[in-house]
Amino acid sequence: MRIVQLIHHSYETPNSGGDIRNEAVHKALQRLGTASQIAVGDLGSKPARQAAARTVIAVAQSVTETIVTEIKSLHPDLVVVEGVWLLEVAEAIRRYGPDCKLVFDFHNIESLLLQEKDRATGRGILGTIMPQLNRRRWQRAPEADRKAFMLSDAVWVCSETDRHLLGTISPLRTVDRVIANPVPEWCQRPGLAKTQSRGAPDLLFVGHLGYAPNKIAVNRICTRILPELRQKFPDIQLVVAGRSPNARLRKFVAKTDNAELVASPVDLGPLYRQATIAIVPLSEGGGTRIKVLEALACGVPLVATAKAVEGLGLIDGVHFLEAATDQEFVSAVARLASDRQTAEGLSREGMKMAFENFGAEAIAVSVREAVTTLGLKPNAPA
Repeated sequence: MRIVQLIHHSYETPNSGGDIRNEAVHKALQRLGTASQIAVGDLGSKPARQAAARTVIAVAQSVTETIVTEIKSLHPDLVVVEGVWLLEVAEAIRRYGPDCKLVFDFHNIESLLLQEKDRATGRGILGTIMPQLNRRRWQRAPEADRKAFMLSDAVWVCSETDRHLLGTISPLRTVDRVIANPVPEWCQRPGLAKTQSRGAPDLLFVGHLGYAPNKIAVNRICTRILPELRQKFPDIQLVVAGRSPNARLRKFVAKTDNAELVASPVDLGPLYRQATIAIVPLSEGGGTRIKVLEALACGVPLVATAKAVEGLGLIDGVHFLEAATDQEFVSAVARLASDRQTAEGLSREGMKMAFENFGAEAIAVSVREAVTTLGLKPNAPA
């Protein structure tokens, strides 16, 4: 079987959540046949300027023609497209060939995530008028999701939660499948045993620091949660790690007592080894969070909102501790710092959950089943 995976940008080492998912899907596809990867962004795509088309990448006609020509030369049985971002290229594939199965791999339900992002950037008075300011954009954004749905033979989403949300936009079909977000490969390498706790908690927050919901979470930790924890644990330490922090965020964390920012870490392993507790007080966003899977896979006890673990099937008190209010976060962190048995239980069950449900083998099985449902015949399993 011949397969083409169409992605937005190429990568050498998958670091972002999107790249990590693309790589896991690509490796699963390689087990089914000959899988080629084509990166549209490397050929000159750029974000659309029109507000109503924020969820779709504008692609020059010359780039689209090059991609279609290359795909046709590969004679694929299946083309997997990275999300609604690449709708224009998918439309060209349907217009000009080749005749093959077409799947959209939705990392998020982008029209709904657009609303989440808009709300995250609008606080106070601005937040109350955000629906009015963006009403037309919010109404028109689902059109791209529906077009992708109609063009494709199947849509893959990262959780049952997203599958349900997609059903509110377009009717679900039996061929639409859940392909979970994966545990990153680096979490599976040897040598990730945690260092000995020094007594006071070492908190860790990981995320793309240019993403508004993550910036809001960092602000919440530093201004409301950490000060309360310092009253209980004067030596507590917080590490905030992630890509693309702006100057304002850098200065903000630098001025926060007992906090350190690690910008664009090359290796997250040492940060998770040092961490006592991973903390994720997210209230906005979409998809499922790979930072949650990282913490679980590394055996770091997790305190998080229900939103942060949405779609992962985690059980409060078994795989993580759920917290909603600032005081609940403080209490949960304090509990884990003093109750070694609970912390070790969360670590053990979290790791088991991560690898059994989101490890490479689980993703490979899901992709094989999804492709078989399309009537295609993958290579026999190795």
